[in-house]
Amino acid sequence: MKGDVPASMQAPFFYSSANIAQVHLAVEIPSAALKFEKVKGKEHASLNILGIAYKPDNSIFPRAFSDTVTLIFDGKKEVEDFQKEFYRYENQFDIAPGNYVLKVVFSSGNASFGKLEIPLLIDAYHGNEFSMSGNSP
Repeated sequence: MKGDVPASMQAPFFYSSANIAQVHLAVEIPSAALKFEKVKGKEHASLNILGIAYKPDNSIFPRAFSDTVTLIFDGKKEVEDFQKEFYRYENQFDIAPGNYVLKVVFSSGNASFGKLEIPLLIDAYHGNEFSMSGNSP
């Protein structure tokens, strides 16, 4: 099932040690897709995000993450200003060399959600040379 919130994702990485890559995930989400509700006089929104790296056989690599981002604004004006731009979510995680598909889903508590996926190829690295990814969609 494909999500109904258009978004973009990049996952460049660098090697933090031999055969360990640190992925720097960046997801841009239309801010208007976030659902705000008034709580105790302020505007609140929660963004729930789940990311999983799958191997080619669809088994899950044991490095998944889930996160909840809470946004709080004083009033509607601040929400309107915020919703003029994209919201940029960032996360980092370590992963071993391998061929993966990185899948990320997100929702803000309403019926709409986003689903993104990109290939993530991490070559073996033994620490004797300099290397950095160019991994982007």
